Amino acid sequence: MMSPMKIRALVLAGAALACLAPSAFAQTVLITNAMVIDGTGAPARQAEVRIVDGKIDSIGSSGSIDPRDHVIDARGLTLAPGFIDTHSHHDRGIFDHRDALAAVSQGVTTIVVGGSELPLASFFARLDAQPAAVNIASYAGHGTLRRHVMGDDYKRVASDSEVARMKELLREEMAAGALGLSTGLEYDPGIFSAKEEVLDLAKVAAAAGGRYISHMRSEDRQFWPALDELLTIGRTTRMPVQVSHMKLAMRALWGQGDQLVAKLDAARQEGIGVTADVYPWTMWQSTLTVLYPKRNFTDRAETEFILKEVASPDDLLLGTFTPNPSYAGKTVRQIAALRGADAATTLMALIAETRGAGRSESVVATGMDERDIVRLLRWPYTNICSDGELDGAHPRGFGSFTRVLGHYVREEHVLTLEDAVRKMTGLSAANVGITDRGIIRPGMSADLVLFDPATVAERATSVEPHATSVGIKTVWVNGEIVYDKGRPTGNFPGRALRRTRTIPEDAATAAPLDQRIDEFVRDEMRRQRIPGVAIGVVNKGDVIARGYGYANLEQLVPVTEETIFQSGSLGKMFTAAAVMLLVEDGKLALGDPLTKFFPDAPLSWNTITVRHLLTHTSGIPDYTTSTFDYRKDYTEEQLAHLAFEQKLEFPAGSRWNYSNTGYALLGFIVHRVSGQFYGDVLAERIFKPLEMTTARIISEEDLVRNRAAGYQLLKGEIKNQQWVAPQLNTTADGSLYWSVRDLLAWDAAVRRRAILKPESWEQILTPVRLNSGKSYPYGFGWSLDERDHKPLQQHAGSWQGFKTQLSRFLGDDLSIVVLANLAQADPSRFVDGIAAIVNPALTVPQPAPIDEVEPQVTDTLRHLLDAARAGKLSRAEFAYVRAGFFPDAANAYKQELEKLGQPSRMQLVERRELGDDRIYLYQLTFTGGTRYARLGLAPDGRVSAFSLRERP
Repeated sequence: MMSPMKIRALVLAGAALACLAPSAFAQTVLITNAMVIDGTGAPARQAEVRIVDGKIDSIGSSGSIDPRDHVIDARGLTLAPGFIDTHSHHDRGIFDHRDALAAVSQGVTTIVVGGSELPLASFFARLDAQPAAVNIASYAGHGTLRRHVMGDDYKRVASDSEVARMKELLREEMAAGALGLSTGLEYDPGIFSAKEEVLDLAKVAAAAGGRYISHMRSEDRQFWPALDELLTIGRTTRMPVQVSHMKLAMRALWGQGDQLVAKLDAARQEGIGVTADVYPWTMWQSTLTVLYPKRNFTDRAETEFILKEVASPDDLLLGTFTPNPSYAGKTVRQIAALRGADAATTLMALIAETRGAGRSESVVATGMDERDIVRLLRWPYTNICSDGELDGAHPRGFGSFTRVLGHYVREEHVLTLEDAVRKMTGLSAANVGITDRGIIRPGMSADLVLFDPATVAERATSVEPHATSVGIKTVWVNGEIVYDKGRPTGNFPGRALRRTRTIPEDAATAAPLDQRIDEFVRDEMRRQRIPGVAIGVVNKGDVIARGYGYANLEQLVPVTEETIFQSGSLGKMFTAAAVMLLVEDGKLALGDPLTKFFPDAPLSWNTITVRHLLTHTSGIPDYTTSTFDYRKDYTEEQLAHLAFEQKLEFPAGSRWNYSNTGYALLGFIVHRVSGQFYGDVLAERIFKPLEMTTARIISEEDLVRNRAAGYQLLKGEIKNQQWVAPQLNTTADGSLYWSVRDLLAWDAAVRRRAILKPESWEQILTPVRLNSGKSYPYGFGWSLDERDHKPLQQHAGSWQGFKTQLSRFLGDDLSIVVLANLAQADPSRFVDGIAAIVNPALTVPQPAPIDEVEPQVTDTLRHLLDAARAGKLSRAEFAYVRAGFFPDAANAYKQELEKLGQPSRMQLVERRELGDDRIYLYQLTFTGGTRYARLGLAPDGRVSAFSLRERP
């Protein structure tokens, strides 16, 4: 039995929220026939939900009705947790508009505000006495603390004594129930604060078990340094940090969503608990003064830069302007025309005219790119917010959440409905530390929204920002209906949500390793839309083995550590081991020519040896192309003759090319030499001795316990895998069944060099040497790479709706197994993420530009991209063409490049030698996102490799 995971127990700073103002209910509520989306990301399911005394009492399908039940038939509708707005200004005027129409009409039941009230205890007490229709949680606002301590003399660095006073006030606010510290560092007075001041205050919030959320110091010119400041706070304090209304709000930043997500992912892999919220609009709302970070409002050069790079005169729409209310609803360009002045002069004048007491202005500006909005919405750790108000000029105040459901889910398919709801509920609650709502689960507060997914949509616009949404049928807060049939009900069951739990300053704040792995795996599964995954991790002898999601979606069978997955090409390492067993038996030699086993093979095969097959250097083309008939039940002889008919791609040993055909032939050789089917050799000589109790050859006929189903994504929908002929599931290129426990047993065998002699293992795990004398990083069924300048032995597999990978980080005594049941899954993302969690030094470095000393190579790539886009790639330009590149890959690149257009930037990020070839990796920036082009050049200068992918 594997040893349990030995890890240091760490204490988490959970934030259970105390809810006051109890209510009593004369009857229970039973919602029937709804499609329930519970907020976890799980698939929707039809169920009944019962509410008792403001709590969710049960979820199921019993069909029994209690006489006290008030039954609501929700047939055709979806029931979700009430939406949680993690960056809201709906508290402004809440005591005058307690129905919170802007919020509840879009399904929002809890708003989280930034802490403009001081002391917070007084604000919460007033909410207890005069509750609103929605719940309200609050951070302690840095700006509020700073202005309280420094008064109007805030345009400077705070003194030590002033910072000390702010810290005292913050401790009081945390004790009153603040979620943590919020900052608005692009605004007065926070913009004048030193980074040290903010960090000192963040440490106080962390010590109380709180968290940090920030409107960062810059969302345009200094965006990246501002993000670094937030990540430094997370790194130093070890508390969760959140980017408020994350955006790339300057033209020069547009299209860098991939770069931003990569930086955030790298931070999370480092152990920084960074998350974000985003609203679904390319428009922001603020004041004109925020456009000037240096507050140099009369600087014409700065003003002209703003109008060119940040927001054009046509994109600056005044929401309010008290010196001349008629300007509201007009753009700066329109106002400039009315004044007979240029746009820069007008902008500076508008600011000057509102600098006096009692004067104010607001602006709605278009300053983001839709591509970035989509990319940021899709990041697994991004939740939805509004940044809206009850009476604001921006449509976000009334329509953010419904816009996501209507536009980005139903119309654009950016998110699935389940993931969108998760980003409005369960993830939102987790990101701000709310633990008693956000998920439909017995015992949770009954904040719920019933909506029609077929019609839900926002109606608010810049012209009519207060138009209520459609498709929201009924909204419950703490079990009471606050919005129904398009109207507020006049009920005010909302509560002040106070954070109550604290931890001592010296308590550990990092989650245990297995919990961090769990969180990462679940988020990555959601991001990739994988039904089920099994993970195995061996870290310095400590073992984690567990399953996530579903092995079978139709029966909703969960994945466990015993679930059986197909191997794909990960099985090649076992074929190699079987061959070496026969070599040790003296029944074959690595130098044996193939014609010894296949007498009717072409004469050209006489130079191909068993070693060439093991190392993918035979030149035999891969049979797994689009022209291969996967439904024909070939015999061994027929498959071998199919290979005989193919023209060799290169002389044996002259280069490396992955070939499933070569490993299928190895299986036939094992059969002919041993007299046993290769699967029986594996069973008797490897699986049984190593106690790999469930490993075996694939069988469609046999009853196999715990067998997972394989799936594929077709046009965005999960479908069952395609059927293939039974014989193709018995070939030695990867036709095995196994569980994660089986592969952990195999990993242990590799560690102790079991089954084979040490010299056999040495040959298996030594890079192949080409005819030129240069080596290639592949052994016998193993890829031999490096990470952090240390050996990395690994292999991956893909077959029939399954993806697999085993990676062994030798210098870190770390092994990782990933088994997934989706054809489009990328197991390397799991391996890379888990490795970085275990040891941040194993984080895959982000590509960085390097000097370009061979401009002719860049010209070659540019020519290839143009030719691929035009469908004119020529075989004559290639020194070597992999089977299936023409026409399959060439057509795919043509279609993709037609959509992407011309790259605006091409940067060389890597140059290396691989065998006899020179390999170049370029980062390409398109209007549609970032891609990585890999270009290989043979010794004669012709192309040996060309690919385009989303990851480096």
